[in-house]
Amino acid sequence: MLQHQKHILKALQNEPVLFLKEVQKSFQWLSDQEIEYLKSWLKTQYPELYKKRIKYLFIMNPT
Repeated sequence: MLQHQKHILKALQNEPVLFLKEVQKSFQWLSDQEIEYLKSWLKTQYPELYKKRIKYLFIMNPT
């Protein structure tokens, strides 16, 4: 499921609203370990977006 989410997020990288919604959906489907891996992957792949928006989603949905 993690690989599927990464694929979806790559496809939505130019659609910020949909991208963030998809990150939120990940919290429902992924295990705690997969969520931590996703967090790390997002920091690496999308550092500016992570600093501005994605980080907040992880604060609001702690594992």
